[in-house]
Amino acid sequence: MLNLNQKLMLEMPHLKLSYSLFCRKRPFWIVAPNINNRETCVCKLHDNAQMKADRLKHLGIIKSPSLSKVAEELCCDTQAKACMYRECLSCKNKSLLNTTSTGTSEVTWWYQWLTKKEDYEKEKDGERPKITVTKTVKQRCEGSPEHLFNILHQYTQLQFLHKSLKEDEAIIHIDYAENWQCKYAKEVQQVHVGASHRQTTLHNAVVYTTDGTLTFCALSPSMKHDPPAIWAQLEPVLQFLKENHARIKKLFFISDGRTMQYRGKKNFFLLSTIPFRMGFTAVNWSFLEAGHGKGLADGVGATMKRTADSQVARGTDIPTAKALYDTLSSHKSQALLRGGRRDEQIDDITKDLLGKWCVITYDDNPHPGIIADMAEGGLEVKVMHYIGRNRFFWPRLEDKIWYTVDKVVTLIPPPENLTQRHVQISPRVFAAVCKQLNL
Repeated sequence: MLNLNQKLMLEMPHLKLSYSLFCRKRPFWIVAPNINNRETCVCKLHDNAQMKADRLKHLGIIKSPSLSKVAEELCCDTQAKACMYRECLSCKNKSLLNTTSTGTSEVTWWYQWLTKKEDYEKEKDGERPKITVTKTVKQRCEGSPEHLFNILHQYTQLQFLHKSLKEDEAIIHIDYAENWQCKYAKEVQQVHVGASHRQTTLHNAVVYTTDGTLTFCALSPSMKHDPPAIWAQLEPVLQFLKENHARIKKLFFISDGRTMQYRGKKNFFLLSTIPFRMGFTAVNWSFLEAGHGKGLADGVGATMKRTADSQVARGTDIPTAKALYDTLSSHKSQALLRGGRRDEQIDDITKDLLGKWCVITYDDNPHPGIIADMAEGGLEVKVMHYIGRNRFFWPRLEDKIWYTVDKVVTLIPPPENLTQRHVQISPRVFAAVCKQLNL
């Protein structure tokens, strides 16, 4: 505003207008820059190539800094894979210096994003061992036209898939949103110190069918984003499709390509087992180009967080993931929200559970047991046998078996003694377990 006011005074010196009045007369559509509106999730490859193109435009080597225009100058056909991958015999050796003329031969520079490792010392038990931290810094690097072709090709094919979708097919676009920090309507100063604020994981899914579009958001207090957590949050979505869209047999998953989440052998194993176990006949998983995995799924998470923030601003305390679920479920604008025991299950299995009581299902019957060991995706449980409804005993031969996550119903308090040998689960807890298992 100050620069604009000075420019106005130079162009119209006869105008008597103070700076304060100039600011008051500012039209409402002219807004001040906001740090929250800056780009914080740009594509690394795209931004590197763009900064290089901006520098070439500044030197007068190219006419336009547009990456698509640069690709047109370097390639015969931007729609052809061979040209964009620099495999075409006609244009693979073509360069910008061949297409433009410049009289300068000076050495230039430009900024680029680059990842590097730095060593730091961290004190532990009186010692200061060195640890290596990976950082992303802005330095010199190079881009690739292959990236542009992959983006365009993927968007074209996905658009074709949407238009040619059949009645027995569904597209599921999934993505994790940034964790939402739980909040209180009023907070003392000490709350901001340490780990007083809990976080909630939001896993979003948008399902496209011939009948329309469905949106889902799984809420979890667990910070795990690994394949077991992903499929624990996806199973309710698939179960909903089986119950309400029984004709769907083929699933097309779309996500970004994070190796610790979706693009890994553990996820491929679960992809090849869980959908087929639920009755689906074919699955496909497509990974979007790096830095370009944003879509409608991110909008679902943004809507959830924006709604939660507005409720906190109106005086609602949301200190846990369960409170967030209850708040969003009661909000009239949330048309479809899925959650439940799977999210609580993930949170429980990430803690030290050794020696705690739980309920597992075997042959569709609930059995209490003690957790003897745990590993990623499963628990080893020493299980009791049943002799009647809510009546259990320890067998003479120890029954200790590994169970997958989907077989664990919930944690329970220690059973109550009925006789010297027989016990029962608390009737209130047992009724809740039977309700979950539809018994």
